[in-house]
Amino acid sequence: MNLQIVPLSFKDDNKWRVTDGGEPFSVSIEDAEFLKQVANSEISFSKGDYLVCDVRERQTITSNGLKKDRAIIAVKAHRPAARQMKLL
Repeated sequence: MNLQIVPLSFKDDNKWRVTDGGEPFSVSIEDAEFLKQVANSEISFSKGDYLVCDVRERQTITSNGLKKDRAIIAVKAHRPAARQMKLL
């Protein structure tokens, strides 16, 4: 699944906000190697970057209705956003 990163949080155990082209949603990151690379500044992000990843979705029924939890279980690739070239 391709997910575009919206406002990004680097706090431990925080969920990231992403979009798949529709409404933004929260997702937890369970890929330990990816999180290690982020923590070690081996990966940097810019506005509009994409992650190609495997996502798990779980839907449950609660007293308040349906609830959907999403988790990125594996990040396959980080794709920088397209950059505009400067005109002379």
